[in-house]
Amino acid sequence: MNKYVYLAGLVDGDGSIFIDRHSRKNTGWCNVIISVTNTDYTLIKWLSENFGGNIVSQRNRKREWYIWRVANEPAFNIIRKIYPYLISKKKQAEIAIEFWSKKIDLRTVPKSQREEEIKRRLRLIDEMHHENTRLKDRDSICPHPKTQKSKQD
Repeated sequence: MNKYVYLAGLVDGDGSIFIDRHSRKNTGWCNVIISVTNTDYTLIKWLSENFGGNIVSQRNRKREWYIWRVANEPAFNIIRKIYPYLISKKKQAEIAIEFWSKKIDLRTVPKSQREEEIKRRLRLIDEMHHENTRLKDRDSICPHPKTQKSKQD
């Protein structure tokens, strides 16, 4: 199996595609990020070995999980390669591709062009946020059977 097909399935199921803003929200400085979260370290290590990126571990009282994360141009290149195989995260991939493929260096352009680029980036960030929120909200529309209260309650 093509490793990009497999990665697309992981991203659709346990992953994220998002645009992370730097601390100053309206400056337009942002990172495109692709990530996968899983409790299986072997899987996360395989992702890092095959696609680069970083691994972060997190723990709560019950368990430990791992996050594989790639940012900026490497993330853009990966997203372009998995795009044809994505299903549920396809819109996020489209937004990330548009964001990165038209990105210009804000330090090297006149102020008027910089302001337009910042507006474009903020619009795409809002679109991405809307798409990611929409996916989270689907559980409230179609709740998991175990989380529904019984009619006897």
